Amino acid sequence: MPFFVAAFQDVHPDRLEETLTTIRGDLATSRRQHPGRRDTRVFQRINYPTHLLEIAEWDSLADYEQLRRTPRYQEVIARADPPARIEHLNRLRLFARMSVTAAVAGCVTMNVPPENAQALEAFILDDMRPGVEASVGLVTHEVYRMGAEVGRLLVVHSWRSIEDLERFRAGDRKRYDATLASLGVTAERLTNVVAAELSALDV
Repeated sequence: MPFFVAAFQDVHPDRLEETLTTIRGDLATSRRQHPGRRDTRVFQRINYPTHLLEIAEWDSLADYEQLRRTPRYQEVIARADPPARIEHLNRLRLFARMSVTAAVAGCVTMNVPPENAQALEAFILDDMRPGVEASVGLVTHEVYRMGAEVGRLLVVHSWRSIEDLERFRAGDRKRYDATLASLGVTAERLTNVVAAELSALDV
C-alpha cells in the first residue's frame, strides 16, 4: 500500500543552496539507495524561496522509515534549524494530464473544526472538483488528508503557466472563500515552482 509524506520546511537563507543541492543529490541516487521511493517533488515558494514543501510517495511506510533514519535526512530535514514539520498523508484524489508540463503549482493547507471536516471534504472533492479539473491549463489536482486528526487537508494543483493559475484563482473566488469562511476554515495558499523532482517515470 502506498505511503505518502509531506515535509514543510523554512530553510535559513544562508543554507538554502546547500539544502537544495543536498536534496537534489539525494534524489539523483534514490533509485539505487532507496528503491522504495516512487516519486518526490520539492516545491519552492515563489515570493519566499526559503519556504520548501516536499511531497513524496513510497511503496510502504517501512521504505520511508529507512530513509528517515539516515544521518543525511536527519541533518537536512528532521533536525535542521529550524526542523521541518513532517506530516503523514492520505491521498483522497489524484487527477493528472500526463501530456502537459507544469510550470507552477498552487498548494493550499486547510484546517477546519472537526465537526465540519466531512462538509469540507465534500465541498473540495464533490462540489469544486469538476470545475477545477475542467480548468484550462490544469496539469494535476491532488487532495490529501494530513496526519491522524480530522479536518486537515492539503490540496495541490499544478498548472501550465502562472497565468492559468491566476485565472483559476480569480474565477470562483468569492463563492470559494465564502464557503470556507462558513465552515470555519483557516487556509494558507502557496504559489510554488518545482525545485527538485524524482518522477515515477524516471526509470
